[in-house]
Amino acid sequence: MGQTSGRRAPGQMAESQGNGTKPGVLEGLGVNHYIRPMNHIATDAPSVSMTASAAAKVAKLVAGEGNPSLMLRLAVSGGGCSGYSYGFSLDDATTADDKVLEFHGAKLVIDDVSLDLLKGSEIDYTEDLLASSFRITNPNAKSTCGCGTSFAV
Repeated sequence: MGQTSGRRAPGQMAESQGNGTKPGVLEGLGVNHYIRPMNHIATDAPSVSMTASAAAKVAKLVAGEGNPSLMLRLAVSGGGCSGYSYGFSLDDATTADDKVLEFHGAKLVIDDVSLDLLKGSEIDYTEDLLASSFRITNPNAKSTCGCGTSFAV
């Protein structure tokens, strides 16, 4: 048998790299892409994030209400121009289906169903000459409406 150059035919999988990873499908295209086994996925990382600007606005709203136990509730419901719409409210109660996250001292409450549609999203608060509002950057949204409060997946 002769020596091989270490190259594989397209689609042929290589041996494990010794660190628990295996080359992915894109390797044949010259892309350095590895697939990690499921036990390497971080489960404790928050599935959404909130900017310091949004947290500061939540703190200001809570202080204005005079109830320090209030949290920002973010919910996704059916409807709106694009199929789903975002809803914001202040709430001091949670249910068994809620997840409470804390960012920069502000608490965010999201129910499990909404959380699935918001995975990877960032909540921000912006102020400009025309408007000031909470804004969501949602990587799951395939399209959004012009008002920014509804989206489609």
